[in-house]
Amino acid sequence: MDQPDVATALRLHSQAYGLLMHLADEGKRLPDRVQLRSLAAITSKHECALWLQTNLSTVPLAFRPPHDEFEWFANLFWSFFQVSFRIDTFEWDGELLDANFVVGGGRGSGQGTRQTKQAAVRRLLRDRGHNPSNDAVRRLVKSKRLEPAVSIWTYAWQLRQRARGKNKGRSLRRLWRSIPFEARTSLTADAVDAAADAIAAAIG
Repeated sequence: MDQPDVATALRLHSQAYGLLMHLADEGKRLPDRVQLRSLAAITSKHECALWLQTNLSTVPLAFRPPHDEFEWFANLFWSFFQVSFRIDTFEWDGELLDANFVVGGGRGSGQGTRQTKQAAVRRLLRDRGHNPSNDAVRRLVKSKRLEPAVSIWTYAWQLRQRARGKNKGRSLRRLWRSIPFEARTSLTADAVDAAADAIAAAIG
């Protein structure tokens, strides 16, 4: 996983989150809430991409991805509904009376965070030319000293997986919360590189 991929995934994730917050704000202000109603009806990643293609022209430019990055953006946008958001609606006699974004209740089945960290660390070490044993990977993941680095690296790895359409349950949200607050506020591709270097140095 190279730095440009990490930087792109982080930027598009932030952009997709911004679009969600924009839609949530509009949902509070606009009485008909047409966009939320149509978004609430989406049941697949393909439908989500079609919804974005139809509706992106109506949102501020800040929330529109470059054409060649649309697929990653759409995957990340859809992943929010698997991980941490849902739209609650209330209808009466075919009329939408209320629609709101709700945090929590994503549709993902969930994969253990520790298992996800082990998979991410194993992939990193193999990419760096190591062939670690399962015990060695488990020791790295359990290390208190490496805990911030492992969380940062795994979060970035998972984020790119989501951008590529490879969802992994709800672990992304838990990983985000496991990163120290000061690191969360300024997570960059350089920070991810530093975390990867720390992990690789430990196995060496």
